[in-house]
Amino acid sequence: MHANGENDDVPIGELVKSRKGDPKPIPIGKPIPIGIDNMINRSFLLPPNEDGSRQRALITEVVEDFQGQLDSNPDRVRYKARIGENKFEELIEYNDLMEMIEEQKPNDDGTWRFRQILAHREPKNKKDGWKVLIEWESGECSWEPIKNIFTGDRYILAEYAQDHGLLDKWDSPKMKIKKAAKNSKNLLRMVKQAKLKSYRTTPVYKNGHKVPRNHQQAMDLDRVNNNTKWADAELLEKNQLFQYETFDDRGHRSSNRAPDGYKKINLHFVYDVKHDGRHKACVVAGGHLTETPLESIYAGVLSLRGIRIVTFIAELNGLGVWQTDIGNAYLEAYTNEKVYVIAGPEFGELEGHIFVIRKALYGLKTSSIRWHERFSQVLRSMKFVPSHAEPDIWMRDKGDHYEYIATYVDDLTIASKNPQAIIDALEAKPNSFKLKGTGEIDVLLGCNYFRDSDGRLCYSPKNYLKKMKDQYKLLFGASPPKFETNPLVENNHPELDESEFLNEEETRIYQSLIGCTQWVVQLGRFDIAVHVGTLSSFRAQPRPGHLECIKKVIGYLSKMNNGAIRIRTEMPDISDAEINRYDWSKTVYAGSEEEIPHDIPTPKGKPVKLVTYADSNLLCS
Repeated sequence: MHANGENDDVPIGELVKSRKGDPKPIPIGKPIPIGIDNMINRSFLLPPNEDGSRQRALITEVVEDFQGQLDSNPDRVRYKARIGENKFEELIEYNDLMEMIEEQKPNDDGTWRFRQILAHREPKNKKDGWKVLIEWESGECSWEPIKNIFTGDRYILAEYAQDHGLLDKWDSPKMKIKKAAKNSKNLLRMVKQAKLKSYRTTPVYKNGHKVPRNHQQAMDLDRVNNNTKWADAELLEKNQLFQYETFDDRGHRSSNRAPDGYKKINLHFVYDVKHDGRHKACVVAGGHLTETPLESIYAGVLSLRGIRIVTFIAELNGLGVWQTDIGNAYLEAYTNEKVYVIAGPEFGELEGHIFVIRKALYGLKTSSIRWHERFSQVLRSMKFVPSHAEPDIWMRDKGDHYEYIATYVDDLTIASKNPQAIIDALEAKPNSFKLKGTGEIDVLLGCNYFRDSDGRLCYSPKNYLKKMKDQYKLLFGASPPKFETNPLVENNHPELDESEFLNEEETRIYQSLIGCTQWVVQLGRFDIAVHVGTLSSFRAQPRPGHLECIKKVIGYLSKMNNGAIRIRTEMPDISDAEINRYDWSKTVYAGSEEEIPHDIPTPKGKPVKLVTYADSNLLCS
């Protein structure tokens, strides 16, 4: 079944054709996330230079430390792009990249086309027929029967069949796969044309709903669907903008003018559909049209190591660990950028008015740092100071202990004997923050937090492992290998595999699985660290045996999905350990003393004993 309830056998020809007058939404295949790197190797044009010339950039790499947050916070991603013939590289923020790519696509003509075929699946019986895994231009993919492939995409199907030796198996009087592949030059030309057309026609679907690209499409979809979901989403967002006094309305442009020294930029809505069907609309400023400031525009983020230390100290000293989220955080800060917009039709009777942007609106280049500065002032007013080791962990002296607030942009983790008092202070005047999701820690940076039967705090990537298992089923058409009680069998030697390299599609799947398992290690599943590290060395050119190995690792995670880190605060007894004392008096280190910073915080709370171990295999000779 598709995400919107349609049958799996709906012909793709019906999926891709836009039929005027048809009041029903066009169905699509069930979406499958294919990883965070689906933007890699996409090219786009940069904004014009002063002389009017434009350079093309190629996306080469994702720059992100916390990949477990990408699904919920894609705006925190940056991409590395190679620019022009000189091939110098530049970091580009997600929202800037989306804006530039959006501008360079023609208006949607209502069609839904695919980019390429990733894999194929043999039929279990004659009724099922062959199916192919199609990657759509939206970055999602779905399994579709080849018998229903739209005629215009037959050449892409023929190209795939020819490359994989499937021409005889797939050919039929209706499909004429062999005929399409007969003339290699013609096939190459038609494939290029089909892919070019696919790139230019890219509507977006999410969770069974078509997502509009602009205000007009949103209103059209409301009329087609006979509801006001997108209009309501826009109204909610506009009301919040005006509530926060985001704009300074200078009146209609016919009788007023923008202040001197201010640059005109654009403004548009970005739309989304949540898993529960909620329609969301967010106003985004065209910050890519402004000059890049000389100051740093990035705010720091909390590390996994930092949150683990905070939760451990909290458990050690009997502090409660809560989390909360500040709603519309950016709108709590003022912008220093001198920019204005002309209100569009989405603002109703205010269309054509000059709006000077006063707040750190999402999309402006400096909004992140403005919010960071604003909240830093609030924390300092509450007597919190940033940690020297990690500036996004703030601490406050409470006499016999410290309490902490760890910040990840607008997400807060609070460790205190009275977390509610801190929540009350943030919600009360003069701060008046609108907090949501407040309560004991539950999910943070991709980890689930819970207490075991003994009451000890534990963390485990349970939800992430479930998502990996679901993705595995959709990619391979089956569950991960069963009865895997070890990540890899004993004496496994993947370096001895001399079989043929995987094809491009299988290589991408392998790399995606390696990336997922690497993040699982970061989230605390250290039991697979050596195995994943070994298999990662074959990421550039994996072989079939390597793919089978990473499948087994995922099978092990699927079976042993309850593995967790338990925070125990008892002082360990190492009295029987043999500790060798080395005489340094006759070395160059004789008389050395540890240098301690003069402003180090006074130790408070219960003591901690730090023990480190060294693996002799990893020591340098």
